[in-house]
Amino acid sequence: MSFWRTPLQTLWSAPKRLKHSQKQPGLVIFGLFLSIFFTQTAHSAEENTPLQSPESLYQLVLEHLKQKTDQQLFNVKIEIQTLSKHLRFQQCTTTPDLLDKNPTDIAGRNTFKVSCENPDWSIYMTAKVEGDLPVIMSTQGILKSAVIKKDDIATVLVPYQKVKRGAFTQLQKVLGYRAKKNISPNTIITLKDVLPPYWVFKDKPVNLVTHIGDINIETKGVALSDAVEQEQVTVKNLSSQKRVKGIVIAPNTVWIP
Repeated sequence: MSFWRTPLQTLWSAPKRLKHSQKQPGLVIFGLFLSIFFTQTAHSAEENTPLQSPESLYQLVLEHLKQKTDQQLFNVKIEIQTLSKHLRFQQCTTTPDLLDKNPTDIAGRNTFKVSCENPDWSIYMTAKVEGDLPVIMSTQGILKSAVIKKDDIATVLVPYQKVKRGAFTQLQKVLGYRAKKNISPNTIITLKDVLPPYWVFKDKPVNLVTHIGDINIETKGVALSDAVEQEQVTVKNLSSQKRVKGIVIAPNTVWIP
């Protein structure tokens, strides 16, 4: 038994016998061992902590952009900025939240804030969206003041960068409008190019229609302003010279209630 006691006693009592100027190699080695042990333990714990995969964040942004551009942008191309390899987040206990910083922007640069409540972290991500937008384009020349008809226009896909502000995207919204100026073929039609589809025009003759019982009475008048279908307009009755208000019910026709 004395064989095992002696080394242990010597190890722990050795510093008492050392002079003040002498080093303590045994304690230095022991401290180094503890440092290495705790460092390895910390790294091991970190490696065992589940991390949020960048792929899951990319997929979150991608799915949001797919829904955002659906039926509004065609031939879509999405490029999501790559996250830094140095970014490390603990895995979120639920699906991370996504906040769109550009909710009305269909194309171009989009910025998102992706965040997690448990554990608490957040990150900003960006994506570039490109694609084509449907617009209404003239298929032939349209003269000033001419009523735009179905044969005059068509829907075409154009890169979003080339789409003018105020461009029409639906055929039905353009049909019946009048050209405000001469429109060349292959021109994207915008609000600035057309006038509303007026059915009566200022200072132009109109038919005034009224009902007395089962009898329809028609007389002549003059519109005092432009007006579209079902719009109220003031007219002048040429027979009585009185000004009255009526509703536009047909081209150049106003019903007087």
